[in-house]
Amino acid sequence: MTTEDALVRAILDSPEEDGPRLAYADYLDETPSPKRRARAEFIRLQVGFSKGAAFDRELLARESAALRKFGSAWLPRWGRREVGPAYTIGYMVFVTRVGGGEMNFSFKRGFVNSCTAQIGEGMGLVPEGVGEFVRDTLAAHPVEKFFIYWAGSMVLSVHVAHGPGGWTGETKRDRCRGLVGPVGTRREFVSALVEAATEAASAVRPPAGFAF
Repeated sequence: MTTEDALVRAILDSPEEDGPRLAYADYLDETPSPKRRARAEFIRLQVGFSKGAAFDRELLARESAALRKFGSAWLPRWGRREVGPAYTIGYMVFVTRVGGGEMNFSFKRGFVNSCTAQIGEGMGLVPEGVGEFVRDTLAAHPVEKFFIYWAGSMVLSVHVAHGPGGWTGETKRDRCRGLVGPVGTRREFVSALVEAATEAASAVRPPAGFAF
């Protein structure tokens, strides 16, 4: 495991703590890459805002500029493949899929905190791929919420939480709820959550009147 892998793992294992995120920012600052140094500043700015730092206009402008310039490169792998134009609104990055459709990723404290994707032809996601989408995103970001839409209607949501008792998750589809955990290790939890999300997505049906 590389130093960077270990630093990211520490963030994923303790998503509620700021220390691992700031340690990662220090590591990124040691590189000559403008993209990585911008990420370091972005993490520090968002951590500062989350702790009650004043929303200074200049700092907000720097946060927005970094996200606008590099945000699409900081997305999970799924959000970077087969993409067309990307744009930002506030702390969210919207990615347009080749062939149509859109995903959006919201950043909090320097990492993706929630994401929204659409099922459908040309949207880049099918029901059978929801589990992979969840796994891929959680591999690099401490995401708490996934929202899956189909023809404008939310058909599935996945929630993640970490506390003293371990990791817990929940899938919601119509009136059906699936609970995962508590699980002690994140790796085991992600596997269980992906299985639950895959099972829930397999039962998803398109909204009335929609042809897939």
